[in-house]
Amino acid sequence: MSWRTIYEARINSLAWRELKSDLVKWRGSKCERCELETTMLELHHLNYDRVGKELTSDLQLLCIPCHEIADKERAIIGRRRAYATRYKNGFNTYMDKKYGDNRIFGSSDDYREFDQWLEDKEKE
Repeated sequence: MSWRTIYEARINSLAWRELKSDLVKWRGSKCERCELETTMLELHHLNYDRVGKELTSDLQLLCIPCHEIADKERAIIGRRRAYATRYKNGFNTYMDKKYGDNRIFGSSDDYREFDQWLEDKEKE
């Protein structure tokens, strides 16, 4: 089963609606970002680490506009993390191929060299 299928099943489940209802009882019917008092709150995942087994600290009650903003912010953070991971993996691969596994690297000169290699590669 795909992650998306699991996620969709979770947010459309009775357990999800009950969890939201419980959080409204405990936290109140206010957006946890803008503090707007409303009955139109949505349950927002701060992260997707425990989909289906969320901790209450993984979730926020948000009004619709704040939920849309929070989703966009989470997406930006996710893209930055993915870029950082690709950069780190690329750096490690470049250094291993050029200098071998036995060299310790990570100096600012090493990063400048890798960044220059990336720039040159983009020009090709």
